[in-house]
Amino acid sequence: MDYDLERNELIVQTNNEFSPTMLDFEQKMMSVYQAVGLPINDVLVPVQERRKVFKNFMDVLEYVPEPQLESAHFITKFMTAASVGLFDSALNHLWVETIKQLKIRIQQYDIDYFFDVAIPSERRDEFTTLEDLDKVQDTELLEGARAIELLSEKGYKQLDHIKFMLGYIERDSSHQAEISGTQLISWLEVCIREVITLEIPAATIQTQILLRDIREGLLSETNVINALAFIGGIPVKLANVLAKGIYGLYLRKDAGSHITINVKRLMPELWEHIDSATKNEFATSYAIYMVNGEKEKAKLARAFISIVGGEEYLPDNVRSYELKIALNQLLSMHRGTNNFYNEPQFARQVERLVGKQKVPTQLDRDYVITMVDVFLTNGYGVCWAADPIYRNLIERFNEIQAFIAATSFNVERITNKLNKSLCADKYREMLDILKSNASHPALLEFIDYVLGYKGHYSNLALETKVRNQVQALRLRYRI
Repeated sequence: MDYDLERNELIVQTNNEFSPTMLDFEQKMMSVYQAVGLPINDVLVPVQERRKVFKNFMDVLEYVPEPQLESAHFITKFMTAASVGLFDSALNHLWVETIKQLKIRIQQYDIDYFFDVAIPSERRDEFTTLEDLDKVQDTELLEGARAIELLSEKGYKQLDHIKFMLGYIERDSSHQAEISGTQLISWLEVCIREVITLEIPAATIQTQILLRDIREGLLSETNVINALAFIGGIPVKLANVLAKGIYGLYLRKDAGSHITINVKRLMPELWEHIDSATKNEFATSYAIYMVNGEKEKAKLARAFISIVGGEEYLPDNVRSYELKIALNQLLSMHRGTNNFYNEPQFARQVERLVGKQKVPTQLDRDYVITMVDVFLTNGYGVCWAADPIYRNLIERFNEIQAFIAATSFNVERITNKLNKSLCADKYREMLDILKSNASHPALLEFIDYVLGYKGHYSNLALETKVRNQVQALRLRYRI
């Protein structure tokens, strides 16, 4: 008999015998638990949902190459947990393996490059070894992997949703009953296709090779020509990531003179392809090193700015450094597990740093998007001690900041939040605040349009009319 046919028949046979066998087993075990006083309600997912997992199992398994099946213990654990109705345990096994495989891919690709891109500059020195990868939060891991193109945009969004559901179940295991068998098996497919068996894009591999060549020796004229041609054809997102990798190489203590020469030959061209937000990050990091007393790094950071001719992006003063740190800390607390307890003190620190002064122009976007992010909540509840602080700061937005906030649905992490009803409600609340302070008729008209929008806010960025209005406002505010 053909092996695949035999395997399919085995699954069909198992599925047909599944319900009576598992129902009998479940009833016997529950009677034992009930007899000794243990809870039996909301413990196991119904058998009919478990059947759906097995029904679609073979289709998902086709995405796993034959040689990998022998070591795919996580699939065995996943299916076993699902078969007995423990969908929360199955999802946890799947997530642990997904994060493990993602870390392996990062290690095989370039762990220093990942740290340069994923970790804020003020924390970068804390991450140097493979063991330090375990200190990276799952959110940072996913965002960093997406940034260096080890995750596709689609894969990132799907994994972010799985992470959300895992946290949702962890807060109350009875929530697993809200997950269907079809959803659970589809998440197995997502993790297999988007991480475990995903091929790394050619442009991402080329970026890795270029960084390696810059690090290992002086580039030949031919290599420089090829590198400049590659730089000229990459999208802004990949250019941003490549620039951060090169910047990380330039600032390392063991960087040889050849790295400086390579940077001087490539970075001026690359600088023209990166966005303003990334340029501001480089300039702000210079202030961070100065204030921290890291003289050597500050010297190198300033030299880097000179190489690319980016003096216009240098901070107005040291306050931009402290505010940048405070915003990163606030965002980290907001994303943490105890945010309702930890978040307010960091919100107050941001409020103190902003004071009555103007936020440094180069931090406008970072500041506003962070305020929008935290004001929208994490989707589970409002941090009541911090909410008045965020409201106060949003009420004080100037016209340009109000525009950035009103159009923040174009920022992916805000778009992702707008899929959650609480976050969408808070977004409308924020628009009402902005409307009471905005003065230009075009901005007020735009806010009214968004408030009256009948669709899902996460789809705003896809609307042609919205894009046209945003572009017109961007021209007006010269952003």
